[in-house]
Amino acid sequence: MRTLALLLAFLAAATTARAGCAADVIALRQALAFEPAALATQNARKGDLRFFEVGRSKRTVPGVQDQHCVRAGRLSVRLPGTTDVPCSKEHKVLNERAHGYAQQYNEAIARFRIEQALPTCGGR
Repeated sequence: MRTLALLLAFLAAATTARAGCAADVIALRQALAFEPAALATQNARKGDLRFFEVGRSKRTVPGVQDQHCVRAGRLSVRLPGTTDVPCSKEHKVLNERAHGYAQQYNEAIARFRIEQALPTCGGR
Protein backbone atom coordinates (compact mmCIF):
# COMPACT_ATOMS: atom_id res chain seq x y z
CA MET A 1 0.00 0.00 0.00
CA ARG A 2 2.81 2.41 0.86
CA THR A 3 4.55 1.58 -2.43
CA LEU A 4 1.38 2.46 -4.31
CA ALA A 5 1.15 5.81 -2.51
CA LEU A 6 4.79 6.58 -3.37
CA LEU A 7 4.21 5.64 -7.00
CA LEU A 8 1.15 7.87 -7.22
CA ALA A 9 3.07 10.77 -5.65
CA PHE A 10 5.90 10.28 -8.15
CA LEU A 11 3.48 10.20 -11.09
CA ALA A 12 1.75 13.35 -9.86
CA ALA A 13 5.10 15.14 -9.54
CA ALA A 14 6.18 14.01 -13.01
CA THR A 15 2.91 15.22 -14.52
CA THR A 16 3.27 18.59 -12.80
CA ALA A 17 6.88 18.86 -13.99
CA ARG A 18 5.83 18.16 -17.59
CA ALA A 19 3.07 20.76 -17.37
CA GLY A 20 5.55 23.28 -15.98
CA CYS A 21 7.97 22.47 -18.77
CA ALA A 22 5.34 23.02 -21.43
CA ALA A 23 4.39 26.34 -19.83
CA ASP A 24 8.04 27.46 -19.78
CA VAL A 25 8.51 26.51 -23.44
CA ILE A 26 5.36 28.39 -24.46
CA ALA A 27 6.36 31.46 -22.44
CA LEU A 28 9.84 31.50 -23.97
CA ARG A 29 8.52 31.02 -27.51
CA GLN A 30 6.20 33.98 -27.01
CA ALA A 31 8.89 36.17 -25.44
CA LEU A 32 11.42 35.45 -28.20
CA ALA A 33 8.90 36.18 -30.96
CA PHE A 34 9.58 39.93 -30.73
CA GLU A 35 12.67 41.74 -31.97
CA PRO A 36 14.57 42.72 -28.79
CA ALA A 37 15.34 46.35 -29.67
CA ALA A 38 11.76 46.95 -30.81
CA LEU A 39 10.40 45.48 -27.57
CA ALA A 40 12.83 47.64 -25.56
CA THR A 41 11.58 50.72 -27.43
CA GLN A 42 7.96 49.77 -26.80
CA ASN A 43 8.59 49.16 -23.09
CA ALA A 44 10.59 52.39 -22.75
CA ARG A 45 7.68 54.34 -24.22
CA LYS A 46 5.51 52.86 -21.47
CA GLY A 47 8.07 53.91 -18.88
CA ASP A 48 9.32 50.37 -18.16
CA LEU A 49 13.11 50.58 -18.21
CA ARG A 50 13.85 47.36 -16.36
CA PHE A 51 16.46 44.96 -17.69
CA PHE A 52 15.71 41.32 -18.49
CA GLU A 53 17.28 38.64 -16.32
CA VAL A 54 17.48 34.99 -17.27
CA GLY A 55 17.33 31.95 -15.02
CA ARG A 56 15.42 31.24 -11.84
CA SER A 57 17.62 30.70 -8.80
CA LYS A 58 20.90 31.58 -10.56
CA ARG A 59 19.60 34.74 -12.21
CA THR A 60 21.85 36.86 -14.36
CA VAL A 61 21.29 40.04 -16.33
CA PRO A 62 23.15 39.59 -19.64
CA GLY A 63 25.03 42.61 -20.94
CA VAL A 64 25.06 44.37 -17.56
CA GLN A 65 28.41 44.52 -15.80
CA ASP A 66 27.34 45.23 -12.23
CA GLN A 67 24.89 42.48 -11.29
CA HIS A 68 24.74 43.69 -7.68
CA CYS A 69 23.62 47.15 -8.83
CA VAL A 70 20.73 45.64 -10.81
CA ARG A 71 19.56 43.48 -7.91
CA ALA A 72 19.98 46.18 -5.26
CA GLY A 73 18.00 48.65 -7.34
CA ARG A 74 15.42 46.06 -8.41
CA LEU A 75 16.05 47.14 -11.97
CA SER A 76 15.27 43.83 -13.64
CA VAL A 77 12.47 41.42 -14.37
CA ARG A 78 12.80 37.76 -15.34
CA LEU A 79 12.40 36.88 -19.00
CA PRO A 80 9.42 34.49 -18.79
CA GLY A 81 10.17 30.80 -19.21
CA THR A 82 13.91 30.95 -18.55
CA THR A 83 15.32 28.44 -16.09
CA ASP A 84 18.64 27.22 -14.74
CA VAL A 85 18.02 23.63 -15.85
CA PRO A 86 16.17 23.10 -19.13
CA CYS A 87 13.39 20.53 -19.04
CA SER A 88 13.55 19.43 -22.69
CA LYS A 89 15.72 19.74 -25.79
CA GLU A 90 13.54 22.52 -27.15
CA HIS A 91 13.66 24.34 -23.83
CA LYS A 92 17.45 24.09 -23.84
CA VAL A 93 17.65 25.68 -27.30
CA LEU A 94 15.20 28.43 -26.29
CA ASN A 95 17.12 29.10 -23.05
CA GLU A 96 20.33 29.52 -25.05
CA ARG A 97 18.60 31.96 -27.43
CA ALA A 98 17.11 33.80 -24.45
CA HIS A 99 20.56 34.75 -23.16
CA GLY A 100 21.51 36.54 -26.40
CA TYR A 101 18.04 38.02 -26.69
CA ALA A 102 18.22 39.45 -23.16
CA GLN A 103 21.66 40.89 -23.87
CA GLN A 104 20.41 42.74 -26.97
CA TYR A 105 17.32 43.93 -25.10
CA ASN A 106 19.39 45.09 -22.12
CA GLU A 107 21.80 47.01 -24.31
CA ALA A 108 18.85 48.90 -25.82
CA ILE A 109 17.38 49.54 -22.36
CA ALA A 110 20.76 50.84 -21.17
CA ARG A 111 20.74 53.42 -23.99
CA PHE A 112 17.26 54.60 -22.93
CA ARG A 113 18.41 54.75 -19.31
CA ILE A 114 21.43 56.89 -20.32
CA GLU A 115 19.14 59.29 -22.19
CA GLN A 116 17.11 59.73 -18.99
CA ALA A 117 20.19 59.97 -16.75
CA LEU A 118 19.23 56.75 -14.90
CA PRO A 119 21.72 54.18 -13.61
CA THR A 120 22.79 51.59 -16.18
CA CYS A 121 24.81 49.42 -13.78
CA GLY A 122 27.64 49.56 -16.29
CA GLY A 123 30.38 49.39 -13.70
CA ARG A 124 31.38 50.57 -10.27
